[in-house]
Order: sequence, then C-alpha cells, then structure tokens
Amino acid sequence: MEPIEGRPVIDYPNDWEYRLIGRSEEDILSAVATVLGDAPHTLEPGNSSKQGRYISMSLTTTVKTEDHRNALFKLFKDHESIVMVI
Repeated sequence: MEPIEGRPVIDYPNDWEYRLIGRSEEDILSAVATVLGDAPHTLEPGNSSKQGRYISMSLTTTVKTEDHRNALFKLFKDHESIVMVI
C-alpha cells in the first residue's frame, strides 16, 4: 500500500493505545469487555475531571490492520458507557 503524503506509516500488527473517557471505572470496564471480549489488552487508570464526573483510562491492545484499528475506535465511540475516545 502506498503511503499517503503527510500521514505516518504504521506497521501492523501494532500495539495501539486508546484513551477512554467515561463516567466511572465500571462503565469503562464494561465497554472494554463488550468490545474486546477475551482479546489481550492492558487497561491503566488515568486522570479524573476536576469535578469528578469523568475518568480516563488508557487501553492498549494489538490491532491487526488500519481497518481493525478504526473499527475498534468506532465501537468504543458508539458505546453508551464511553463519553469520548482519544
């Protein structure tokens, strides 16, 4: 595949990190279980908002292709327990 000018070249498979933001750790854990199932991953606590309404967690998992990476992003973005994905 020809690289697109200005875009980084990413070799796959690749360990990819998503920053998941939700209202509680339980919400994020539920979303990860739903989206990834038994797929290997690591999940580390991040920050919480000043008012304590939101928390973030860093999820790292192996993505096989760009389509796989984008599909996971969309599944997390569309999940009712996830407020934002970065």
